[in-house]
Amino acid sequence: MDIPLGSGRIDIPPGEASYKVTDHFTLPVAVDAIAVNPHAHYVCKSMYGYAVLPSGARLTLLRIPSWNFNWQQQYVYAAPKRLPEGTRLEMEFTYDNSDANPRNPSHPPKRVVHGPGTTDEMAGLHITVTPADAEELSQDLWGTMMRQLQRRN
Repeated sequence: MDIPLGSGRIDIPPGEASYKVTDHFTLPVAVDAIAVNPHAHYVCKSMYGYAVLPSGARLTLLRIPSWNFNWQQQYVYAAPKRLPEGTRLEMEFTYDNSDANPRNPSHPPKRVVHGPGTTDEMAGLHITVTPADAEELSQDLWGTMMRQLQRRN
């Protein structure tokens, strides 16, 4: 199953060198994380994905301190990562819309918003898991999606 983390709240002013978006989801059941798939465009600077275990320990799921647009693919873990029920999955993406970013396609920088074009931006981290209870996880993900839709309207 796919657990999508992401944000559509992207509106980066020209010159902003450290614009952050975050998302999170708390697991209702234990899972084995088997892969991650990050997605962003050119002004993304860094990506981090974490699992905060119920004990408070923090496990890194993804750490890319210098993102490259060409790295959009699925990364499969060498061994599954066991995440117990109650684990909080978190993502944080940072964007650099300044002239100092060599990957910025706009010089001078222009406002960058969420969108499908490569000069727009996206923030997505998909975590592929094998859940202990697929039905319960599916229901929680559905509920999360519905709450997000209600907030937009």
